[in-house]
Amino acid sequence: MEDIKVINEIKNNKKEIMFLIIYLLSGSLYMLFNKPGDRLYSLMTELDNMIPFTREFIIFYCSWYLFLPIVIIGLYLKEREGYFKLLMGFSLGMMCCYLIYALFQTTVPRPEIVGNDIYSNLTRRIYANDNPFNCFPSIHVFTTAYSCFVIKEGYFRDKLLFRHSLNILGILIILSTLFVKQHVVLDGVGGVVLAFLMYRLMYKPEGEKLLQWIKKKYSSLMMKKKLEI
Repeated sequence: MEDIKVINEIKNNKKEIMFLIIYLLSGSLYMLFNKPGDRLYSLMTELDNMIPFTREFIIFYCSWYLFLPIVIIGLYLKEREGYFKLLMGFSLGMMCCYLIYALFQTTVPRPEIVGNDIYSNLTRRIYANDNPFNCFPSIHVFTTAYSCFVIKEGYFRDKLLFRHSLNILGILIILSTLFVKQHVVLDGVGGVVLAFLMYRLMYKPEGEKLLQWIKKKYSSLMMKKKLEI
């Protein structure tokens, strides 16, 4: 009986699962670009030199891995239209990032980590798993800012406690990319600008039409498969 319920749930949420899979596949492509190319550029400015390395901010940096699932699950449960726009925006935005990485690869100098406290160890682990390449624009910042733009629409518009809490956490996540020296200021600016452009695309008539076209094509494909069966 439980197996039948699970199967029916999957059948009833094929579009939602498809969008999630596309997003996850888009994210997995990052590792293909996260290695040094023939030429590296630096976007360091004097402002970056003024920002101190603050290892405690690694907690907020890592909270991104919890922040995104909260937004995705929240929209899935409460606002499917926002869910689709979020994941489509994520996927399109990351493709834009990959294109820039392929044409204009940047790097960020990292400080030497001293100490064996939890913050230092976490920072070392992040550094070990994420090479200092492909920094502009920051995907960390892009996905965070875009999430904040999306949740201010639809169902969560009036859920002020939830929305403001996520906005505050989002701001701390964005700042953390600078304080743990994963990114420079221009990387963050690029991420926010890309997020805003993607938000405008998804929430303007053109974006609405694109989403409806994709959903219509998907429905037609599913109908053809049913007829073939």
